[in-house]
Amino acid sequence: MGSGATGLAASLRRGLRASAFAGWVLVGVAVAGALALRFRLERRHPRARPLAAWWKRGFARVLGLRVHVEGEPAARPVFLVANHISWLDIVAVGSRLPVAFVSKAEVRNWPLVGWMVRHGGTLFLERGAHQATQISDEIGRRLEEGGAVMVFAEGTTSAGGSVRPFFPRLFAPVAGTGRCIQPVAIRYRAEGPVHPTAPFIDDDPMPAHLWRVLGEKRIDVELHFLEPLSAAEGEDRKALAGRTRSEICRALGLPEELARPAADGDLSALGTSRRRAFARAGERAPAAKAGRSEDAEPGERLG
Repeated sequence: MGSGATGLAASLRRGLRASAFAGWVLVGVAVAGALALRFRLERRHPRARPLAAWWKRGFARVLGLRVHVEGEPAARPVFLVANHISWLDIVAVGSRLPVAFVSKAEVRNWPLVGWMVRHGGTLFLERGAHQATQISDEIGRRLEEGGAVMVFAEGTTSAGGSVRPFFPRLFAPVAGTGRCIQPVAIRYRAEGPVHPTAPFIDDDPMPAHLWRVLGEKRIDVELHFLEPLSAAEGEDRKALAGRTRSEICRALGLPEELARPAADGDLSALGTSRRRAFARAGERAPAAKAGRSEDAEPGERLG
C-alpha cells in the first residue's frame, strides 16, 4: 500500500531511484534519438509506439509503480476513455499497451513527461473550437487506420474520490459512428478513500510531486479494462459521455450522481497543503465558487 513516505528509508529510496531515474531518462533520450535518425523524425513510425511502451514499463519500475490489470484491452481500432488522477496514469497505461493519448497542450512543456508523451504519439488539445475540431478529425483518422486512442474525459485530474463529469465534446469523433469505445477505470490502492501521494492536482508543482513519488516504497495502481461499448447510431455525444462515465463509476464503486468529488470535494479553491490534508483525511473540502459547464471547451478549467 502507498503511504506518506518519510524518514531515512524514504530518503534512501529517493537517492537510489533518482539515480535510476536519471539513467533511464538517458536511455529514453538515446532511443528517441536513434528513432529520429533512423526514420527521419517520423514520430508515427510503427516501431516508435512499441518502443515507447517498453520504455514506459521500465519507467514504471523506476518510479515504484506496480500495475495491476483487470479485464482485457479491446481489439483495435478502439477509443479508450478513462478517469484521470495523475500524470502517473499515462505511465501506467502506456506501460501496458501502445496507445496514443489526447492531452491538454500544457503537458507538452512538463519536465520529462512532456518529452515522453511527445515521442509517444500524443495529440495535444489546444484551447479553441478550431483546434478541437482538428484533434477530433485526427482521432477519427487514427481510428480508421486501426489505432488505439485514449482520452481522459474529465479534462483535469482529481484525487480519485469520485469521477468528475465528462466533456461530451471529446466524444465527437465516435458519437453515432458504431466505433468501439472501452471505458478504463483507474484506481490507486490506498488505506483511505484516496491515495496520499499519487494524485497530481491543481497547483502542485511537477518536481515536488515527483520527489514525493520517488520516496514511496511502492504505489499500486489498478487498471480495469471494462466491457466495450458501441457508439449507437443516433446517440449524441452527451449521452455517450454519460453512459461511459457511469460504467467507470460503477467499476470503482463511486456514486454517479456527484458532480464534484466526494472525498476531495472541489479542491481547486484550496492551496496545495490544504488539499493534501483533505485528501489524506478523506474529508469533504469546501466547494469552490467557480463552476464548469459540462460541454465547456476542454482545457478551460484544467486546474
